[in-house]
Amino acid sequence: MTETANKVSNPAANKGKVNKKALIIGGVSLLAAAGIGYGIYHFFFKDKGDEDYSDEDSGGAKKVSKTFTNRDYPLSYGTHHPGVGILQLYLKKTYHANMGNYGKNKDGIDGKFGKVTKEAALKHLKKAVFTEKDIAGMRAALKFIKV
Repeated sequence: MTETANKVSNPAANKGKVNKKALIIGGVSLLAAAGIGYGIYHFFFKDKGDEDYSDEDSGGAKKVSKTFTNRDYPLSYGTHHPGVGILQLYLKKTYHANMGNYGKNKDGIDGKFGKVTKEAALKHLKKAVFTEKDIAGMRAALKFIKV
């Protein structure tokens, strides 16, 4: 009997050998399932709100971005920085501002300077750009606020 005929008629001879075609199909299926799962997560569970902001200062044209810029002072619309979290906490505790249900604790404190933060800052503090000195003052004031 030839070697090829022996492999077909004797399944025990194929034991331990890897079927490359099955591995490729399995890998592609796994990647597809992971991609679908990731898409479902972002559609249903990702925070929706402060992560979207628009910039209307460019000649009336509205640009929308899904990401925040990690940058240092001054803090303004579109910034993601720990100082923004201090600003949000200050607005919430001092003025009882509704900061939404964003962030890890769903208390509106997420460190992202988006639409809700900007509106609360303008309403209560009458400005929307904050220096390091501003945030330091808020941090100091928070030590004395009991709520």
